[in-house]
Amino acid sequence: MTSPSPPQKELEVLFKDLSSQGQNGDYQKALKTANRIIKISPQDKTALQCKIVCLIHQNQFVEALKLMSSNRDELEFERAYCLYRTNRVEEATLIVRQSSDKSQRMRELLGQLLYRAEQYDECLSVYQELMANSTDEFDSERLTNLSAASAALSGTARHSMDPLSVEDPTYEIVYNRACGLVAGGRVKEAESELQRAESLCRSAMEDDPDMTEEDVGAELAVIEVQRGYVLQLQGRNQEALAIYNKIIRGKLGDPSLNAVASNNIITMNRDQNVFDSKKRLKTLSLEGLKNKLNTLQLGAIERNKVLLYLHTNQLDSANKVCEGLSRGSHADKETYCLLKAAILVREKRQRDAVELVRGCYEEVGGVRLGFTLAQLLLGEPERVAKVLSGIPECFDKPAVVDLVVNLHCCTGEYQHASEFYERVLRKSDNHSLRQRAAEFELSVGRVEKGIELLEEVYSRDRRNPRVAARLMSAYSAVEPEKAARLSRELLGEEEVVLDAELLETTGLTGFGLHYRGGKRGEGSPRPGKQGGSNQEIITSKRKHRKRKIKLPKDFDPTVPPDPERWLPRKERSSYKRRKADKKGGVSVGKGTQGAGGASAEFDMSKGAVGGTGGTPIGMGDAVKPVGVSKAKQQTTKGRKKKR
Repeated sequence: MTSPSPPQKELEVLFKDLSSQGQNGDYQKALKTANRIIKISPQDKTALQCKIVCLIHQNQFVEALKLMSSNRDELEFERAYCLYRTNRVEEATLIVRQSSDKSQRMRELLGQLLYRAEQYDECLSVYQELMANSTDEFDSERLTNLSAASAALSGTARHSMDPLSVEDPTYEIVYNRACGLVAGGRVKEAESELQRAESLCRSAMEDDPDMTEEDVGAELAVIEVQRGYVLQLQGRNQEALAIYNKIIRGKLGDPSLNAVASNNIITMNRDQNVFDSKKRLKTLSLEGLKNKLNTLQLGAIERNKVLLYLHTNQLDSANKVCEGLSRGSHADKETYCLLKAAILVREKRQRDAVELVRGCYEEVGGVRLGFTLAQLLLGEPERVAKVLSGIPECFDKPAVVDLVVNLHCCTGEYQHASEFYERVLRKSDNHSLRQRAAEFELSVGRVEKGIELLEEVYSRDRRNPRVAARLMSAYSAVEPEKAARLSRELLGEEEVVLDAELLETTGLTGFGLHYRGGKRGEGSPRPGKQGGSNQEIITSKRKHRKRKIKLPKDFDPTVPPDPERWLPRKERSSYKRRKADKKGGVSVGKGTQGAGGASAEFDMSKGAVGGTGGTPIGMGDAVKPVGVSKAKQQTTKGRKKKR
């Protein structure tokens, strides 16, 4: 037996070292060892595969893909995994689907790819299959992924699922269950589940010696932001705002988590705190968010950007973001159309906005687009009525139906209004709408059609007296016999006997007639009824109460009253004037209105004293004191207080 050559001996030693290093998890040294092996034997596939695995463990996915570029038929799992980690999901999914390898690890990778591609239906079925066909130490992780897929599926508009319930769950499963409850609108239950998830997370992290405080904070940050969102849905904005600010200022989460918190703060600010919202836009514009957030989250962020730019009147930026919204993976044509129309209206391009919304409405349809188009067409009743009458979802809304009918009536199109009522009644079984249609037909003179509709309503609700009365009134105009027959049906066959004398006496009871007589005995009739022999109706005149005249305390009937008692005190002949009144003469503004004329110095019809008269004074001209002597000015000046 020949001894191995020196290179062969060296390769054996290197492979032993590579094996031990891989088992110990020392991938950096293992990578160096694999490079030494490849240098000696470049065609060694085992060494090449070990190098690729080492690069994957060190997150060097691009380098691993370069090595695998020449071996496309081999290492399918590693190649698909590297593509998945570099966010090339479509390529990775294609490799997995076309591969002949149907192993468990390939199915696990397919589940991850389907979740990233937001194909939650198939993802859920893959994980259900894995849970049914495997039992190992990774069952807990598979169950977590299954609950995540179930919660994500509940969040879509197409499905509504009950949250996954598991005995003795981990905090990840409880968190996913809370997300499913939020998607179903059960926010109170979701809040309690998030509090439970936070408690489980703290206890689990405390038991793990390898977890640092930063790791614990990062794990809890996700739960707290979701709890803030739940509080915001309940209208508890202050509590939610405190949580968001704590996460952002403490830098506890990754950029995607900070972006979600900042977006939620912007929605709370609305148009009130615009400066704070503009500062947070930087967080929403970071690169890499599209690989961390799903389509619904990215779409909400982009929509909020456009609305914020509209609030700040940054129309160019709003247009730019709106165009990106129409081309992105999270594109929603209806939302794009509404936002673009708002920008066009702000730019005073009303006609372009109408054309845009009308084209989108004809292509996509929808209640929001229909009402937006009607709003843009205000002032044109015919076109508004045509748009609203083409929205079948509103046919069971009495307010919208009345609006369309009134619009037709405003333009004199009564026939169109009647046809619209017929379309509505074919699709809606609302009694109120049928009765409204009958009233409309009667009001425009179509009595036969109105009676037909009222008969349908009355046949379904014979206990409604208003419908019966209205039908009887309609009958009386064209068919009195039917009106009489309906009246007999309502009142019955018994003949009503009326006593004219009793009606007369009963009617006068409240107008000055009183009853006089003894107390009613047992079985005696009440006043106003026949048979009362112990009572008598009498009339009494209304007595006018004479009030006593009030006189002053010191009134003397022998002394005649003062004839000037009605004049103001200053105008009486017995009034003694004070010194101030004697100097100034008749004071301006004192006494009764019109008692004295204005003095000459205040009579502007006679012109200014000492002036030429008739010269107007402008707002900027100085007005000199008029009629004041120099001595008076000096006296006034001398009375100023010293400062």
